Amino acid sequence: MSTGTPYTETANRILLKKQGKTQIYALCTSHSWLLPFDGLVIPVGYQGGIGGFGRAFLAKVGQTYSEVSFVGFIQKQMSKNKMSDVSPDQPLLMALPSEINLAVSQLQENEAERFTILATVESNSESGRIINVSNAAKAAAATIRLATKQRLTRLIIPLLGSGVNGLNKQEVAIAMLQAIDRALATNQSKNHVIEEVTIVDRENITGILRIAALRLNDFLAQSPKNDLPSGQDLLNIEQEVHALAEVLLMRSLEPPLAVGILGGWGSGKSYIMHLMQQKMTQIRSQPVNEQKAWGNLASCDRDSVEEQLSPYVGHVYQITFDAWTYARSNLWASLMETILFELNRQLILERQLKDLGVDAYAGGKIWEALNEMSDLQRRELFYEAKLTQEQLEDLEKSGSHSQVENLLWESLKTSRKREKQALEDKEKELQEEKKKLDDKIRQVQQEVAEIITNKPEQEIWIQQIKDELLEKYLGKEFKDFGSLVLVMLN
Repeated sequence: MSTGTPYTETANRILLKKQGKTQIYALCTSHSWLLPFDGLVIPVGYQGGIGGFGRAFLAKVGQTYSEVSFVGFIQKQMSKNKMSDVSPDQPLLMALPSEINLAVSQLQENEAERFTILATVESNSESGRIINVSNAAKAAAATIRLATKQRLTRLIIPLLGSGVNGLNKQEVAIAMLQAIDRALATNQSKNHVIEEVTIVDRENITGILRIAALRLNDFLAQSPKNDLPSGQDLLNIEQEVHALAEVLLMRSLEPPLAVGILGGWGSGKSYIMHLMQQKMTQIRSQPVNEQKAWGNLASCDRDSVEEQLSPYVGHVYQITFDAWTYARSNLWASLMETILFELNRQLILERQLKDLGVDAYAGGKIWEALNEMSDLQRRELFYEAKLTQEQLEDLEKSGSHSQVENLLWESLKTSRKREKQALEDKEKELQEEKKKLDDKIRQVQQEVAEIITNKPEQEIWIQQIKDELLEKYLGKEFKDFGSLVLVMLN
């Protein structure tokens, strides 16, 4: 069991796994509040009563706060949040009372605002209280959601329900770890990441949790689309791959350089390439001015020029070439064709943006989103949706890359709706013209029928004899021609 100082408490933690950018630890301790935290989970009953963990915490840092006064403080916070009770799906977050927060700051020698999350494994029903491991998992997941929403970075969670409520520690530990892992995977946003989650207990449960963590890594269910080189980082290699991508883009790195990624089928080679492309695109999207890209060319002081430059190389043109798809053709010719085609494609995008007044050095979310679109989609946006400089500036000021991408797709969708409407209008015009033509044909037919009806019977009889004689002695073709001449003469 770990005891003593904040340093020893932190040093004695066991890293179980990484979920994205969050590190999940386990620690056997009876002094978990010595760990650096901005969020501390305290197990409570559904009506706000505290258990052994909460009592031990108050005994150390509560000072003027007794159990009764702290429970009264909880009841006030529940009333303020219009909560009749705490449930596994709905924990209560509240700032630590100032006196308690000050005591924690003195213990940790670090002043900061701290919060506590009151979580319970008890759910109330018509048949009475329900206390089970499933509720512990629900409460752990809800705690992660609440901590992410509050933008907390370091969270301490004790085993829930394994004290006064008597749930099996092993079952609770495994269920909570699985729930925390899933909740981190689905609730972490690009704008905020919980850095650390530490699961604590007075008994040593690290061995159980380590086995459970290994099972999560090895047997986590895969998506039906798991052959795509994208999605959740189940290999926990994002930081290492992004570091490699940064090194490859460093201005100080002298080419030529070749990097090989070797591994068996399904080991994650394509996913590593995806992460590298993602990071390189992110760096390419960073805005730089001309001086950062090229330095002050008028200066003769090389050191001064080097200091002004961006640490990364200038424009990066990423080109993907799948050699195996050209195995039956001329490989070198196919490689050169791909390089020239991709360079042309990316340079055209820069020229299109430049024509709209967007600086090529600016990079930005607009370039990143447009670069991922096909040539046809970009052509529609530039020439049919007719994006303006003002629209692009507004898009660049909007939120994340995904929001910009969504707005561009909306512009494309609006353009296609206009095209569809124009086609429908043109089709209606054609239908109306066809109707007019049909009416004209019927009118002419009616006039011809009236003329024939009004002709004397003798004229009709003479015409029939003429037609028969012409066809008999001169043939059908001459008869038709002769009839035409007669009509014209008449």
